[in-house]
Amino acid sequence: MKNKRLSTFAVVTLVGILVSVVAWSNHPASSGWKSTHSVRRSPQHDVMSQCRGCHQEVVDSFQSAPHFNTLISGDAPSVIEMFAGKEFSGQGGHYQFTGTAEQASLQVVGTAKSLPVDWVFGAGAHARTPVCVFENADGETELLQHCLSWYPDGTVKPTLGNDGETLDLDNPGTPSSHGATRECFGCHATTLVVEDGRILFEQSQLSIQCNRCHENTDQHIEDALAGGASVSSFNSWATLSPIDSVNRCGECHRRRDHFPEDELVPDNKQLARFASVGIALSGCFVNQTKQHRMDCTTCHNPHRPAESRPEFYNSICLDCHQSEQQETVVCHKMPNDSNCVSCHMPKLPFQEGLEFTDHWIRVR
Repeated sequence: MKNKRLSTFAVVTLVGILVSVVAWSNHPASSGWKSTHSVRRSPQHDVMSQCRGCHQEVVDSFQSAPHFNTLISGDAPSVIEMFAGKEFSGQGGHYQFTGTAEQASLQVVGTAKSLPVDWVFGAGAHARTPVCVFENADGETELLQHCLSWYPDGTVKPTLGNDGETLDLDNPGTPSSHGATRECFGCHATTLVVEDGRILFEQSQLSIQCNRCHENTDQHIEDALAGGASVSSFNSWATLSPIDSVNRCGECHRRRDHFPEDELVPDNKQLARFASVGIALSGCFVNQTKQHRMDCTTCHNPHRPAESRPEFYNSICLDCHQSEQQETVVCHKMPNDSNCVSCHMPKLPFQEGLEFTDHWIRVR
């Protein structure tokens, strides 16, 4: 019988929840609280508008891609529409999101506790999680993650790591340290301006834009304006090795070397959350050839919304796994079938309304 594993991620999550129970009573949001930040939509930086001059189609399509929409200001009309009026009831109590023309808030019904929605993390493919921000005793920016998130079916349900049956009325949010807060916003921003521990949102470049993934963008733009732009002035993604490419994505989506070896095992279901870890463990990746390169961009165009059609991904599998390709293994059970993904990359449920595609491609 296989040993049950409690991953590092699960332990950290559990400890964080326990810490939040203790910390909430002394937290500035414990009895109804207003954000100390003037949260406004960050002004559009001119990097993408400069890129559009030569790459209009790419830039225009990228604005509907998940990365570009992975962090939204709480006063955005779409956020207020998304959360206002939504309710959730469980044994832990009754919660309701209220909304004004400026901001949505999470109200613990029957109490004075209310958490504003200052920012929303996530592009919506899995969930969108609201947070509020404040300054701790040292003047450093910290955040509280709401216990409820928005899900693609239009409802609000417990945020990953929370149990709807045991939500604590006294703890409708999980606090994060300043360091963890910087990491959260750091992965959901292109540039993050921090001064004396305080995140300067108005000066930061929020969500993911061209210069987050493409290095030397400033030099490339300068060369273009001077009429001499070339690929040599731009650190093209295509010049990266497959593992460097996957690890570049893994800066935010986690890398294989972020985990101890004893957690990189098939029965650790937590790994399904981290696609770039699963890919790096896959035989398709490890045994790839120069003729059939594989990295995250083999299946996903980061400038566009992810494809949802299984046949699209199955066709990529069959580009290699056919009898004509001598260096690859052909599926003996369904050699000509287009059902590769559902068998070798199934969606794994994590909790109600939340599932992740397991990118550790393997025979199960």
